[in-house]
Amino acid sequence: MQLLPYALTLAAAATFAWTTSMLSGAPELPTVAPLRGDPIDRTRTLPDTKEVVLEWSVPALDEEVDFERFAFDDYDPPELRADGQPLTPAAFPEPVRILHGAEVRVAGYPQIARMSGGRIHELMLTRFPPGCCFGSMPVFDEWLHVTLTAPLDPMALSSGAVIIGTLDIGEQLTEDGFVENLYRMSGARVAP
Repeated sequence: MQLLPYALTLAAAATFAWTTSMLSGAPELPTVAPLRGDPIDRTRTLPDTKEVVLEWSVPALDEEVDFERFAFDDYDPPELRADGQPLTPAAFPEPVRILHGAEVRVAGYPQIARMSGGRIHELMLTRFPPGCCFGSMPVFDEWLHVTLTAPLDPMALSSGAVIIGTLDIGEQLTEDGFVENLYRMSGARVAP
């Protein structure tokens, strides 16, 4: 029992001796003159800057809509809002709001949502692959609920896909008032 405190004391002494010997041979650090007065020139005015206005548009059908465009950073579900009413497209950020009702192309990772007769009828298109290194479930602004126009053979679906369809934006609630989804794509098909 006496050996442990002795070993710790010996290790501390050795570390101190090594540090002291290293610092004794180190060159002296230069001194820095102290600042005098106010380091900020408060008399200088900044030139007038024009506010940058980004104009969002619906991309051509051969251009993909990036999932980052669906970001809704300050989204709160109905149970956290005072009115508890479903959000309409007008409440969404402009980059995604103008896509409401437009036919768009989105690349992502398909997850089967509904099958019958051995064919896929609905899927979720997510921003990240399932079980990827980020390791979290997709939040509401990271996936689209997709209803296919024609049922799809599961073997025809790859791990990454480009889906084309009409985008519907707005908070869709269940009968119990919980959020089902924010973004839906109808009349969808897998791009060749």
